[in-house]
Amino acid sequence: MKRTPRQTFFFPSNFPALWTPLPEPPKDEPSPTAMQLRPYLAEPFFPALAALVRENKLSERRQQMLERYQELKQQVVKDLSAEMAALESAPAKIRQARLEAFAQGQATSVAEAEALAEEIRSDLLQVRLFGDYADWEHSRIWTIGDPDRKNSPEAQFQVLQAAAAFSPGLLPEQRGLLKEAAQEVAERAQAAAHPEQDRTSTLFYFSPSNSRVRLPADLPATLQATIDEYRNLKDELKGELRSTVFAHDRSSQSTRNDAYTKLGEAQAPRLARLAGLAEAIRVGLAGRALPDQPLISPIPENLAPQITDYLKAKVQAQRAFVAKLAEVRAALPQVEAEIVPYERGYRIQVGGANTPAAGDAPVLRTLPEFHDNQARRYEELVAMKKALVQSLKAAPGQPLETTGRTVDELLQQFSSAQKQRENWNKYWLYRQAVLEPGLSDGQRRLLFSAAVESIVAPYVW
Repeated sequence: MKRTPRQTFFFPSNFPALWTPLPEPPKDEPSPTAMQLRPYLAEPFFPALAALVRENKLSERRQQMLERYQELKQQVVKDLSAEMAALESAPAKIRQARLEAFAQGQATSVAEAEALAEEIRSDLLQVRLFGDYADWEHSRIWTIGDPDRKNSPEAQFQVLQAAAAFSPGLLPEQRGLLKEAAQEVAERAQAAAHPEQDRTSTLFYFSPSNSRVRLPADLPATLQATIDEYRNLKDELKGELRSTVFAHDRSSQSTRNDAYTKLGEAQAPRLARLAGLAEAIRVGLAGRALPDQPLISPIPENLAPQITDYLKAKVQAQRAFVAKLAEVRAALPQVEAEIVPYERGYRIQVGGANTPAAGDAPVLRTLPEFHDNQARRYEELVAMKKALVQSLKAAPGQPLETTGRTVDELLQQFSSAQKQRENWNKYWLYRQAVLEPGLSDGQRRLLFSAAVESIVAPYVW
């Protein structure tokens, strides 16, 4: 048997909550390793896969298994997405019934994809006489019971993540709950270190596991009672899993596997109950606005191109002024320079006792032409703004009159709403996986992993 050297394992950090604002992704070219791993960030086999990819030890046979899995998963997601989009305007009850029927039709494809994912996870860990495999147990020299590890959040996080990724005998739902339990350990440690940054108390861990949403306030009492029952039952299940993992961290592999199998049998009815509660919550939340949903602008969407053109031209003019002012100040640090208004818009005013003659400072000789160009831009902006005012006055609902806001205030709100909408659109699959009634648990897991991978992938370098 080929003994692997100690390996480095990567456990995914927390996935974003629904509609969390996303920063600009890095613009550099990602590494080949990152590109290879990006499609599998939310898969249960990711830690084992990442260890072998990092060592450049992924065989052609395993690569073919991964490609086959991607084909199956992408087809399920593509077909399901098309069905949900087609039913988007249907009444809630009809949409739910149609999606439940569609879930039955996809059951075989979903089961095949999830079975292959489990086969890949198991295969990456399979000890072989010839060939490479991921070996978490061989790669650590400690257990959670060691005196210096027992109360360590980092050790608890790793052990819970490792149990989800490497242990046989667990149900898919249990793997998700273990990853969620691991993340809660990390969140508590983060909140203790930086209490001023703690926002986790307002987030609701929902289904599929590791998804998080912010719920509306003042929900109906019956719906709130269902949410409370769901949360309590989920905490109970995670507590049992956590205790079992920690209690058997020093046990032999066979003893540990037996414990996980028995726990799975004991938890199966309650996991089914948890899924039923989750569906009841989805039905109860249907049609309700969630706190993080994007703003609704009073400006009609058909004015978006006109507004975008105006705001883009305005920003370009402002950036040109900022860049030229910086150029003047860098070339003439001893003089005073500022942007001031004048009859043709704005210009850069240079003054002070130490101001040189224009002939002695090349940067000053560029200002007349720059000011002429900016004046023409200003005239164009004024014309564009007048046209916008006319469009807003003619728009349905007359937003200028009814809101009592200025044009600039309305445009600023519209711009903010557009940015939120763009961010919201990136979470469409995530939202559907978590909140759309009528889907099967397997569909939700595949949708959610696809959503997370599309959202997080640009930041994996």
